[in-house]
Amino acid sequence: MLLLLRAICSPTLCLLLIAAPILLGQDNPRIRIRVFDENAIDGFSSGTELSSTVYIDDIGSERKGQLERIHQFLKNEQWTEAVDLLMRLSENDLEELALLDEDTALGFARYKPLGRVVNRLIVPLVSDSPETISNYRDRIDPLAKRWFEQSQIKHDKQLLWRLTNDAFNSSYGDDALLALGDAALEEGRYADGRRSFRLIHASLAWPLNQKRLPYWVRVNRGEVPSAVARDLRSTRTSGDAYADSDIPLVDVWARLVLTSILEGNRQRASAELAILKQAWPNASGSIAGKQGVYATMLSQMITSSHAWPEEQDSKDWSTFAGHSSRNRASDIEIDIPVEPIWRSPLTAIAASDHSAERRYNLPDEPSGEKRDEPCSHFPIVVNGRVLIKDESKMRCLDLATGEPSWSSRKDGSFFESLNQIGVVAGRFGNQKNVRLGQLRFTLSASHDIATATIGSHQGVGGHVNSALIGFNLESQGAIQFGPINVAGPQWSFQGAPLNDKQRCWIGMRLRENTAQDYVACFDVATGNELWRTRICSAETLGQNVIEATNNFLLTKHGDTLFVSTHLGTVAAVSATDGEIRWLMKYRRRGPKRENLTDQNWYSIRDLTPCLIHEDLVIVAPSDSKQIFALHRDTGELIWQTSMPSDVTQVLGVGADDHLVLSGRRLWWLDAYTGRRSTKVDVNPFPSDAKTQPTGVGRGLLSDGKVYWPVVENEESKIYVLNQSNGKPSRQPIDLSANDVASGNLLVVPGYFLIAGPSELAAFKFDD
Repeated sequence: MLLLLRAICSPTLCLLLIAAPILLGQDNPRIRIRVFDENAIDGFSSGTELSSTVYIDDIGSERKGQLERIHQFLKNEQWTEAVDLLMRLSENDLEELALLDEDTALGFARYKPLGRVVNRLIVPLVSDSPETISNYRDRIDPLAKRWFEQSQIKHDKQLLWRLTNDAFNSSYGDDALLALGDAALEEGRYADGRRSFRLIHASLAWPLNQKRLPYWVRVNRGEVPSAVARDLRSTRTSGDAYADSDIPLVDVWARLVLTSILEGNRQRASAELAILKQAWPNASGSIAGKQGVYATMLSQMITSSHAWPEEQDSKDWSTFAGHSSRNRASDIEIDIPVEPIWRSPLTAIAASDHSAERRYNLPDEPSGEKRDEPCSHFPIVVNGRVLIKDESKMRCLDLATGEPSWSSRKDGSFFESLNQIGVVAGRFGNQKNVRLGQLRFTLSASHDIATATIGSHQGVGGHVNSALIGFNLESQGAIQFGPINVAGPQWSFQGAPLNDKQRCWIGMRLRENTAQDYVACFDVATGNELWRTRICSAETLGQNVIEATNNFLLTKHGDTLFVSTHLGTVAAVSATDGEIRWLMKYRRRGPKRENLTDQNWYSIRDLTPCLIHEDLVIVAPSDSKQIFALHRDTGELIWQTSMPSDVTQVLGVGADDHLVLSGRRLWWLDAYTGRRSTKVDVNPFPSDAKTQPTGVGRGLLSDGKVYWPVVENEESKIYVLNQSNGKPSRQPIDLSANDVASGNLLVVPGYFLIAGPSELAAFKFDD
């Protein structure tokens, strides 16, 4: 067994963490944990103050000083000195994070691996001193050439990745990006292919004009393609992109059109093709193994794609929000009948002592659920089975009947942690029945493997250590891997993992003087830990004095994991090796009340993982009033807003690019600008936060409608509103008539489920 050692000094001294594997019962896992230094931690603030200090594992003071000197050399046009220092800086670990840019007015700071920050410094040399960039490439090209040629001989993508990380602006950086993009398309990894293609030319970065809309969105919103094409072909600078590629822009744009066609997004593909026809009507080249005029070949592909077999996107509801992108807008037309076909009891959550809420200045009443009846259960549906969990138990029911699938027990439980993994004492410094946050019960499944965390999610004040476990759904829930226990009550797993047939990813938290958040990866076959990457460290509201429940969930898109820690950071992490691709710090805010009626509802957001829509990462943290959007590939801030004050759920992006948010009310924002939609007559709905109905539970988007569970005049209902204009699509569905409580909704073909505070109800309809 390997132990984690941490030396904790006084708040005025430095902290040293020597990190190592801490899992019990595992031999020599291949783990990526870094040794790092922290600056001295400030004294903890009292009450509802949150320290603005957020610690990340960035480069040390010496290399920060080198970066400053390079900036000064460039400013003084001392090109040779700048390149000499850049080359020396490049001899360091280029994977460590360095500050890329900062907006002190808005409170955002973006970090990237040092190699990409060095890239940003090289870009101005292309126009300001061509002879200097030539000198730089003379020095770095021999190594880059060897990596590129070996990658082509050995078909080794890792060498291409290394080239784009460590020698990005060599003469071979753009060739490596093109090769990576083409390989991704061949393997069906369309998001990864698009990311590589867009880094080849600065023109393909997020538009820097005042409209701040992607090119294809502008066309779909009615702008003349010729005007958009002129903007595309105009020169712009982006430090995230390759400096001066000699690959024709049209060759890359044609690949972006092809990417949209292959992923089935014909609306985007058609808009991108319209731009191509205006900008390069007669351009020709090779694409998808064919040679010819791009406009002609791509037009034929869009036409023929209508006859292609539909990619079988699973109709199961396999994780929180229905999809690993946390953004599922279903096409199922729902017709909810009057009575449920079956019901099953759920473990009711005991109310905590509300003195904690008053002491920490949290809202007097929740937003999106009843005060003492939280909607904490989020079942999933996989292959005709309903999987449900609570803190210590897993259950499986038949979707059609509600009867137990694998167990003789009446409740369908097939795993109980108290009997199978034991109890570990871990209570310290806790006040009985005082808790910040609510317990939430989430789980995930993929490739017939269901994954969950069992036990305490608190870390502080918890009475059972949390464990990670995988179940084989084709073997009646037999254990696939685990249970993997964390070592000691200071550690906890964070909510449900995500998994595919080979790997399982999950957030972890270490609670000491501050909370430290990690992302970890485990082997599904063996349960061995493959890597673990620290994201950040920061103070929490409870400051480890009282029990605090953690519920942050990962989001996955392509080969990238996205994590919103609620600790002042959002990060994109490679799902393959755990490298941080970018990290954004934002300005934190504790639940201060600006006036007597201010409720600070943002501070009780918990299940608000990052939501992916096209090129956007939408974030709604609990330590900021802001809801904001970042560019998925670069982490660049696109928009921010503090307008939706009572939002605690991010439901998804539906028709007309509407980002639908809920809590006490429903809000419709433009997903690309963050502005409140003017297409919706009553936005938010209802217009007054004190007016009924009031949201209770998590709604969903399906068939162009928003299904919103509410309570109105003490009766449970579901409002059904149009996604485009917010108008009612039908009369509200009365649940109270059959004694069904509002709660968390999910839908699969033919079945509609409501997980209320203490009961799961299933409805059958014709699909």
